[in-house]
Amino acid sequence: MWIRRCRGRASPPAPSPCRRGGGRTACAAILLGLLLTAALPVLGQTPGYAWEVEDLAAGAEITDGGDLVLVRSPDPERFPFSGGAVLSFVPRGKGGTVEFTVKVDQPGVYTVRLRGVVGPSCGNYDILVNGEQRGWVSFHSSKTEYSGLHRGTEWGIGSKLAELTEGDNRIGFAYLGTQGRQGNLVLDTIELLPDNPKPVAHRYNEYETALPVGEKLGPNLVKSPGFEEFTLEDKFAARYQSLRGWIPNSATPKKRPIIVRDAGQAHSGKLCVVLAPDPLEKNVILYQMLPVESGRKYRVSFWAKGDSALNVTWYFRSPAPDGVHLTMNLPITEEWQLYTYVFEPGLAAKVSGLPIAFASMDRYRGVYLDDVAVQEVLP
Repeated sequence: MWIRRCRGRASPPAPSPCRRGGGRTACAAILLGLLLTAALPVLGQTPGYAWEVEDLAAGAEITDGGDLVLVRSPDPERFPFSGGAVLSFVPRGKGGTVEFTVKVDQPGVYTVRLRGVVGPSCGNYDILVNGEQRGWVSFHSSKTEYSGLHRGTEWGIGSKLAELTEGDNRIGFAYLGTQGRQGNLVLDTIELLPDNPKPVAHRYNEYETALPVGEKLGPNLVKSPGFEEFTLEDKFAARYQSLRGWIPNSATPKKRPIIVRDAGQAHSGKLCVVLAPDPLEKNVILYQMLPVESGRKYRVSFWAKGDSALNVTWYFRSPAPDGVHLTMNLPITEEWQLYTYVFEPGLAAKVSGLPIAFASMDRYRGVYLDDVAVQEVLP
């Protein structure tokens, strides 16, 4: 990956740290200078952006109180991540927020990565991109090398995907605690990593497209198998994202509902669901806890269509015993088709209930799902 690193020119000594009470105020200029661009090679070939946070301080804004302090010569034992200066943001209480302006000439979907959240940083913070919450992190002062919450990014914290526009964008960090002075946040570098999903070659499991003739099955254990039922509070909820018995994960799309209210799209009834992320979410998982038990066989069946592959997973709290097959990867056709297979928890698993989960396996592609059934295979 090629990262465009934006730095400011050398500047005269900084004025006093910015100190503000409440309300939205522009931070006093700590460093001045033009943003210059230099490319630094990183793994991969996709362009990105990186800014030294102290170079963004002149345009920083603080909301609901806080102090922004420039540390010119960080102690390497306390700040081992920085070769130069860092900024220290100390909120005065809950809601204290610092925001920086970054300029982007290639609009798109990015992950925001903050480097420098180590050592003295502590407290819970929301990550904000253009005013929208795109994840939160918990910083601990006991972590001296890196936060331990880096989500795959060494020496840094990564946000959820965020959409940035051409021109100026705002990236901020909002303190969630009540004791402001305990929420010190040390910032070194802000980076934008472009989202470039690559096609994945899937390996599929065996399945059937028709129920076996003569097989005896018990009652369906799935609540709202056709996604037609709502609880009282769900029925009137905004955006109708909740269904009786079903729970979506936190990646449920924010910009479009998963419930399809078009009878022409459903396999039966008036509703179905579509497991398809919006551009800012990596996956949509819909799951339900079912009273399956060890030593029994269950027939799993459902109708699906779409342009993605579908993953069906049974969640065990611990590693599954040998011979217990938890995951099925299935190729989905463009027209409605029945998919069915047998699931056996096994005697060694000591199961008295497991959640079953459905997810699309491809970014930016979706699967329509309807008429889900999990039934015990009777002797």
